[in-house]
Amino acid sequence: ARSREPSPCEAERSRRARSETMRHSRSPPAQALPAGALDKIRQVPGNEKCLDCGAVEPDWGDVQHGSLHCIQCAGSHRSLGVRVSVVRSLTMDNWTEANLLAMLLGGNKQLRSFFERHKIENSDVEVLYRTRQASFYREQLQAQVARMLDRRANAKSPPTLPKEPAPPPAAPARKPGEMFANDFDVAVRTPSLGASLTRALPPAGARANVAGN
Repeated sequence: ARSREPSPCEAERSRRARSETMRHSRSPPAQALPAGALDKIRQVPGNEKCLDCGAVEPDWGDVQHGSLHCIQCAGSHRSLGVRVSVVRSLTMDNWTEANLLAMLLGGNKQLRSFFERHKIENSDVEVLYRTRQASFYREQLQAQVARMLDRRANAKSPPTLPKEPAPPPAAPARKPGEMFANDFDVAVRTPSLGASLTRALPPAGARANVAGN
């Protein structure tokens, strides 16, 4: 029997999966968050409270949305499945570069504002994160993370100094944990992703380019 040709959507999903695998194969292994990285996550606007219930000092990150949650709400996110929500403890789990960038490019204030602009902020967790809008936000956030990882991987070394005067001695190599903690200042200064998503998201009733739930 003749095999079925994959649909365009299936082919695109396969391409994205291969790209994701290659990207992660070039990334450093997951590791516990150093104190510097943990501080930067907590300093992102809105992260002093759980996005869903407002509890103070949330310790669980949803790396699909770049948001922080208390332990109770993190349990609700786990029940949504990994296609919607991937939860990591700030203090107990290992993190990848992609996870950390998602948290720095996201933030509770940004995601809350995005939900409010689309008038879905009062939806139950089980409904809110399965909306077309939340799906679009996830895809755009992860695409921006991928672009930043690619730029970091492809960054060229700075030009060498001329022989006279002689270049200063090379700085000692940083430990992996130091690199993981200190290399993400650019992410904190990135313009609001939420604003760009609002412009990009089709109005209510229009056909979206992403498949929502």
